[in-house]
Amino acid sequence: RTPIHRLTFSLEDLAARTVKLEEVISSKFKSLATPFEVTQYLRGILFFYVHFLMSNEYKAPDKEIVPVIAFLKLVMKLIVLYIEELPSMMQFYFEGQRTPKLFLIDRRVALAMCGTEILEMLKWFFCLAHRTLIFFARYDME
Repeated sequence: RTPIHRLTFSLEDLAARTVKLEEVISSKFKSLATPFEVTQYLRGILFFYVHFLMSNEYKAPDKEIVPVIAFLKLVMKLIVLYIEELPSMMQFYFEGQRTPKLFLIDRRVALAMCGTEILEMLKWFFCLAHRTLIFFARYDME
């Protein structure tokens, strides 16, 4: 895996990540089959990639921003899906609170425990973080 500080933007990488994100959304998170996959993707890979996209300075914004915005719209769709599913996950969230390492072995608990990162991404969409606010100020969102 590439550390976040070494990521470089490419349309090909964005396209591959879009396919993965669409799969997660269409399966309602079921494509993330194990606690490890849930945690790594939602709390790690996706979380850091969205931050990267929103804090990146694009070299060819005329070509790159439209697919980036399309990806970010999918992320918002994932956030909405998560919030819709949240009531059915609360019991697993509380189990995770009582047994802190349970997310390592229980997929349902792992999914419920991703709320912090998912809601943090939502915060970025509302421009509540300076580094991601710059994205909305710099690029036209039409």
